[in-house]
Amino acid sequence: MIKIENLSRDYKLGDGTDFFALKDISIEIPKGIFIGVLGPSGSGKSTFMHLIGGMDRPSSGKILIDSVDISTLSANELSYFRRNNIGFVFQSFYLIESLSVIENVMTPAIFSGMSTRDARQKAKEILSELNITDKLDLKVSNLSGGQKQRVAIARALMNDPDIILADEPTGNLDSKNGEEVMSILKNLVKKGKTVIMVTHNKDLISESPFIISFMDGKIVDINKNKIDIPQNPNNSKHKNRSINFVELFKLAKNNIFQNKLRNLLTAIGISIGVAMLIILLSFGFGLKANLEKGLSSIISTNTITVSPSKNSGFSFSPVTAVSKGKLKILDLSTIKTLSKIKNVKEDWGQNAFFGNMSFKHTKGAIYIESLSPHQYINSSIYSSIAVGKIPQGDKGGILLQRTVAKEFSKNINSLVGKNIKISIGSGASVLSPTSLYTKAQTFSIKIVGITSGHLSYISYNQSILWSKLLENTKNPKFSNIEVLSNSTSNVKTIASIISSKGYGTQTLESVISELNTPFLIVDSILGIIGGISLVVSAIMILVIMLMEILERTREVGILKAIGAKRSDIRNLFILETIIIGSIGGIFGLVIGIIVIDILNYFINIFIKSSGGAATTLFSSPLYFYLLVFLFGIFIAVIAGLYPSSKASKMNPIDALRYE
Repeated sequence: MIKIENLSRDYKLGDGTDFFALKDISIEIPKGIFIGVLGPSGSGKSTFMHLIGGMDRPSSGKILIDSVDISTLSANELSYFRRNNIGFVFQSFYLIESLSVIENVMTPAIFSGMSTRDARQKAKEILSELNITDKLDLKVSNLSGGQKQRVAIARALMNDPDIILADEPTGNLDSKNGEEVMSILKNLVKKGKTVIMVTHNKDLISESPFIISFMDGKIVDINKNKIDIPQNPNNSKHKNRSINFVELFKLAKNNIFQNKLRNLLTAIGISIGVAMLIILLSFGFGLKANLEKGLSSIISTNTITVSPSKNSGFSFSPVTAVSKGKLKILDLSTIKTLSKIKNVKEDWGQNAFFGNMSFKHTKGAIYIESLSPHQYINSSIYSSIAVGKIPQGDKGGILLQRTVAKEFSKNINSLVGKNIKISIGSGASVLSPTSLYTKAQTFSIKIVGITSGHLSYISYNQSILWSKLLENTKNPKFSNIEVLSNSTSNVKTIASIISSKGYGTQTLESVISELNTPFLIVDSILGIIGGISLVVSAIMILVIMLMEILERTREVGILKAIGAKRSDIRNLFILETIIIGSIGGIFGLVIGIIVIDILNYFINIFIKSSGGAATTLFSSPLYFYLLVFLFGIFIAVIAGLYPSSKASKMNPIDALRYE
């Protein structure tokens, strides 16, 4: 039984006045028969049907169907009610044009959680009963009006509802097709369905046992002919299941392919943002990796560099330290003291020299560093030798830097074995603030090798000899002391002990740690620049999704009419943005990786042509690519949240009427 109690529906007009589509109507309608609803346009008959079908909510009153007041149901409960109990047949058919005949018919069952295979089989059976089996895979846009209405009826029957609501079902059909549709609807009553048909043509429902006439929002007549109510009208029970992810994904994929070009351009927009982020941040990662690699090649993981002041490091100012008397002396006695610390394997002093060099008629400035004792020389120095050998002993000679060597001769190989003169002036050492050179010295030294590295070197023993001569002392001072731990695990402990004595200490770990903050700033700046392109992509997605929703407003109304929940609509649109975002993310990964490979290739060509060693300036860890890919999808989803939420909240009646 359908029981209506004091039902009213009013709307606010533009001028603020109330318009009553229905005014305080009450009626009881038996189920299992053909009910005609008659009245002119604007009489309230369609509003009456929409309220019974749960497509709209009353302003006041009750609608009880099988003792359930549907006016009190939540949005989800109302969706389940429409899906399981109501089948709609509209004058304008309201089929989804992008879908085929069978896909349109299957849609209500798919949103009810039925598998595609079962839904397709059931749709075929219903379409067979309606004599439309030869056009299953045609787009509905290729059908005649009569065929479209039969497809609409098949769709209405898909979930085996108790009630069929037909709103002017013959209004857009010729007389022959109209008669066929009427015959189908009457046969449904024989199968236990309740058919409520709205029309303004009373000839179509003249044989109906129950006719309700509307005028100006009120029931003006109820014509009850001989009613033969079946003992057991169709009253199917349904489980409140929802569409599963696989089926929702298929729908989303189909929707995307309906507008390939627009969605492809959207994906390309995302891919550009993802690629930019990869390229820029890979540059930051590459810079840091190359610096760490360079540091690890010259600083052993087991070595602690000891300096004269705790303030030494990247922010160390020797001049300030000297003026404040905060420097500790580093000399041979310091080396002896530090060697007694537990787990220290060996230690030695290091110095650097800045002076003027001359060879034949060529002069210039030169910077020289002392090597570690022979057995502790870093392997990177060996690998950098272009020609010649490592300096050894008190008169081991000099390993000359390639750029400096080129100032003397284009044929740098010919320089090996030749002597150059290096002059170092008297006074305070610029590079070793505790050292005071009492006498200027000019050293004649043999070139024993050429290095492609960035520095020139003399042997450890020769550096001590030079320092003794320059300072005129047997106990020369050093710019720093290298302390070698017997194990990497003891480095922190040894560094802490040395630091407690007032010295500055640096380890490979501490140097890299000091670099983290500036590199974090660089990475953040690069990330923001790359992120801006993703934000632009997000705005593009937002605009396109809003356009898409406008174009698909009627489709949203159709889906709601057949029982799709708000969450189903929202998830469908969000899933579409995820798919587009994923495609864009994959494109972006591919583009980004290809671009950084190309950049690395040409950079290495340039570096090698300048005599440098091959390097990878753009590089990223594998996890970074995954994070950027997921971030691209995340941005797409965020951009799609508002449009999808807007679509899910549409009133089904307003959506269906949208032009």
